[in-house]
Amino acid sequence: MEITDIHIQRLHIGNRKASVSITLDNALIINDISIVEGPGGLFLEMPQSKDDHCGYVVFPTSVYSWDCLQESIIEAYKTRNNFGISATLTSS
Repeated sequence: MEITDIHIQRLHIGNRKASVSITLDNALIINDISIVEGPGGLFLEMPQSKDDHCGYVVFPTSVYSWDCLQESIIEAYKTRNNFGISATLTSS
């Protein structure tokens, strides 16, 4: 699967830096991915259920897909911060 669109909304709520929505293969949208700043740098937090179970709603099933997802989203976030861009990033 390919990330075909990334929307980033900057936030500054504690260590949460942005809320991200991605589109995969122009067919599937995943909302509410968080970019969080921790002691080791930036990382992703996947969307979580708001009920008592507090489980992840969606998540990658392999280390490789997790690494690709995290690298693409954090790179887009850093690029936007460097250039002050707030529009969407679309890859082709």
